[in-house]
Formats: sequence, C-alpha cells, structure tokens
Amino acid sequence: MKSGRLRHRVTIQRLIQGQEDGLGGTTQRWEGITSVWARVTPLNGNEMAIAQQIQPSTTHRVEMRYRKGVTSHMRLLFQGRRLEILSVQNIEELQKEIHLLCKEVGMDELSQ
Repeated sequence: MKSGRLRHRVTIQRLIQGQEDGLGGTTQRWEGITSVWARVTPLNGNEMAIAQQIQPSTTHRVEMRYRKGVTSHMRLLFQGRRLEILSVQNIEELQKEIHLLCKEVGMDELSQ
C-alpha cells in the first residue's frame, strides 16, 4: 500500500459499557483508541450496488494499513462525521492492509 494514497486522518473508536444508570440500564460512551492515516472513499452507484450485496446500507470504503483488533463493533470519526464499521476485510490475508465497508450514521441513528 502506497502511503501517498492515505491522505485522510480517521479516529478509530470503540464502545465502552459504563456503570448502571439507575434506571435498569447502563451508560455507554465512545472512546477514541487511536488516529490513523486512511483513504476514505464514498461509493459510487456501481460500487455501492456491489458492496450492498455484502453489507446493506454501505456508503463508504476505508482503506488503511493492517491494524489488529479492528472489528465491526467499532466506528470511525472522519471530518466530524461518524462511519459505522460494517465489515473488515484483511486483504489477501497478509496482515498488511485492511478495507472497511462503512455506513455513515447521523446523530439520530447513534442512539439506536
């Protein structure tokens, strides 16, 4: 993977389960793990149709160097936007590069 292609800075976040909230539930918050260089690409019509066969509602593909532990239970922050990770693909199983299929989520979708 050529480093010049990685021109976007993204923050990888994980969901932290907190303490009981007194109403029978628990509090949740997102915690930043690290920031990395990536290539964030909005999918065009053909790419979106193909990606949605794998994961419905896919809107972006994010390419980055391999990072152990990145899962579909995480999300990315990118230029003030939130990208929910739907799928993690270890390219050619070489532990050098991963592609993430993501869905951009709005503020109303975050509480679900």
